[in-house]
Amino acid sequence: MMRGNGVRLLAVVVSIVMVVAVVAAICVEGTPQHQRELRTDKIRIADLDRLSVAIRAYEGTKGVLPETLAASGAVMAIVDPVTGAPYEYGITGKSTWRLCATFAEPSEPEARDTFVVEGAFHLPRQHVAGRQCFDQKIGVRR
Repeated sequence: MMRGNGVRLLAVVVSIVMVVAVVAAICVEGTPQHQRELRTDKIRIADLDRLSVAIRAYEGTKGVLPETLAASGAVMAIVDPVTGAPYEYGITGKSTWRLCATFAEPSEPEARDTFVVEGAFHLPRQHVAGRQCFDQKIGVRR
């Protein structure tokens, strides 16, 4: 009988430790849904980066900004990976344009431009939750 109580106590202690570990992991890393949203937002930023490069390449060869993202010759995704809605693109001047996307989560504080090659064209990694636009200009490296 004493042995049965010891096994039960051990089972209870192990269960409590497991629950505490799961709760701690969620507190530190966030829920699986939150992690999926962060990954999807990183895909959106990468898509916008590639679109920006395609727009710059188009302008470099044609001398004008493309009328649409499709006209830019972009062979990569021009639509949101979750909603399927096209990324927003608009010409704002002779050499300026705007790319917009809707983000699920605000960027994390450590999402700085730490992995950007010096002198390369890129979009800022910081964004808010919801619709965010990035203004771009030919000849300006961010």
